[in-house]
Amino acid sequence: MSDRSTYEEPENTRRTLENRVSNLEQQLEQYKRLVESLSGEYIFYAHDTSGMITYLSPSISMILGYSQEEGMRNFKEFLTDHEMNEDALMHSEESLNGNIQPPFMNEVYHRDGSTRIFYNTEIPIYDENGEISGVEGIAHDITKRMAAEEELRKQEEIFNLLVDTIEEVFWIQDLQKNQLLYISPKYTEVYGRSIKSLYHNPGSFLKAVHPDDREFVIKAYRKIAKGKGLDLEYRITGQGDTEKLIWSRSLVLRDDRKRPSLSIGTAQDITGRKKAQKEKDMLAAIVENVEDHAVIKDTLLKIIASNPANTRAAGKKSADEMIGKTDLEIYGDTEHVRQYMEDDLKVLKMKKGKTLVNDQVFVYPDGQKIHSLVKKFPVYDDKNNLIAVASISRDMTDLRKAGQEIKESELELRETIAAKDRFFSIIAHDLKNPLNSILGFSELLLKDFSGYDKEEILTFLRMINSSSKQVHNLLENLLNWSGAQTGRMIFEPGSIDVHSAVESVFLHIEGNAWEKNLVIMNMVRPGTLVYADENMVRTILRNLISNAVKFTRPKGKITVRSRNHKECIDILVTDNGIGIPEDILGNLFRIDKKVTRSGTANEEGTGLGLILCKEFAEKNNGSIKVISKAEKGSTFSLRLPRPGKQK
Repeated sequence: MSDRSTYEEPENTRRTLENRVSNLEQQLEQYKRLVESLSGEYIFYAHDTSGMITYLSPSISMILGYSQEEGMRNFKEFLTDHEMNEDALMHSEESLNGNIQPPFMNEVYHRDGSTRIFYNTEIPIYDENGEISGVEGIAHDITKRMAAEEELRKQEEIFNLLVDTIEEVFWIQDLQKNQLLYISPKYTEVYGRSIKSLYHNPGSFLKAVHPDDREFVIKAYRKIAKGKGLDLEYRITGQGDTEKLIWSRSLVLRDDRKRPSLSIGTAQDITGRKKAQKEKDMLAAIVENVEDHAVIKDTLLKIIASNPANTRAAGKKSADEMIGKTDLEIYGDTEHVRQYMEDDLKVLKMKKGKTLVNDQVFVYPDGQKIHSLVKKFPVYDDKNNLIAVASISRDMTDLRKAGQEIKESELELRETIAAKDRFFSIIAHDLKNPLNSILGFSELLLKDFSGYDKEEILTFLRMINSSSKQVHNLLENLLNWSGAQTGRMIFEPGSIDVHSAVESVFLHIEGNAWEKNLVIMNMVRPGTLVYADENMVRTILRNLISNAVKFTRPKGKITVRSRNHKECIDILVTDNGIGIPEDILGNLFRIDKKVTRSGTANEEGTGLGLILCKEFAEKNNGSIKVISKAEKGSTFSLRLPRPGKQK
């Protein structure tokens, strides 16, 4: 028995070891297949205590462009000189000391010379003697995510800068959550209350509202939740019981189900404006009652009363010198005096309450010639008997002169009003969709990040990135336009190489052009120079070339070329896209006309880009025009002066 037992025990042990080895090999094979099937965002690696890489997953080729063989070197050779790599090296050293480290980031070189940012998790490797022989880890490529987050941060900075320059209090509220999304810092200055308190309780602003106005303000704001906008005036009280008059306006945006979604509005302190208007009205009343020429005549057209202004104009020291006399006796027999008296006779035939109004030219005894607005009406006694004719004349000479000036500035005034209306229209319409997309997809990620796979997360990030770019373009144009309108934009003209400027714009839009498989050609010769502000010229070219990409079908062609003149250079942006209909061609550069169309891939626009192009071109002593034919394409021509030829 003992001999047999001695024989069987080693045999069982051997078989047990073989089974364990077999299981280990199977697990190792499964682990290897898992590692080598990592997606295009992860790299599995291992390196020894000297830093030499001992293993790299095949995904390195897809992510960093290196083959596995090319990557078998010291991992430090991949690191850039970015400061984050100092911390990364420290974490790797600690891992080699056997200390488990938290995840860390580093920046490495791609094979093409560009850089990538990785999120790393490492653990130490132990040999059979329990000694640390190296480190193994997994690196997650987060370059695109970091870029998207940085882009979103920039959009927020631009948005905050834009709304902070507006004199009105600007606010955005989520109506479905009854949550204040944004309030501009101007709120504290106007209402005298902290922004923090308003975010905590959106209705807390009512504490500043005058008690007598509070009830109707509450009723007005309740209507917002039902989809109705605001347009009302109310009073607020501040320190020392001081009062301010507030003008508040808002509009409501609806979601895809037509439900009230966002409320965007402004509140403006109009106390000073109202005070000025009141003073103006009082001044007008004084002018009407004191400076206007007033005279009353009996039914025989003899003067029975004359105010001081009329008496002075007639060259008399007192009204007594005029009483009992007709206009013919005072002013002489002239054509304009007879016309004046004929109007008096017409008034004597008019019914009570009627008025005759005429523009008349009158020549006074001293030779002064004035244009008057004359109002005449019959006077009846308490028995309804006609007893006199009254006349009030206002000297309109200066106003007529000013009328021409007003007429000349009318267009500028209309453009100013249209510009402000356009501002709110753009904010309301063009921020709706991208902001909803950013809010919607980011909320989905925040609520259930772990519930989505990598492709779904990547899709959400692309949506957020696309919407962020749309908001960025809008806010960038609005910021430039606002700076141009208020004169805050720095203007630094100089010599610009057009070829280089076009190349820089091509780098900006090449992604969009690539998606449509467009051919874009820079046919401007290097050394073609114009004299203008470089930032403004790049903005013009970016808008023109981006528009060409937007309205050109896939596989189309866009060219930029130049045409030399003695004093100037024409820069021509030509596409073979869908062209521009004749009915909107003439409105492209007008601020008071809203002209927007979707691109061939449903790209959205604001219509502000071409307005900006026109203003910047004229700012640089240039001009811009367009030639287009439906379904044939368009050519936008930007004319700028040569160096030394500027005005």
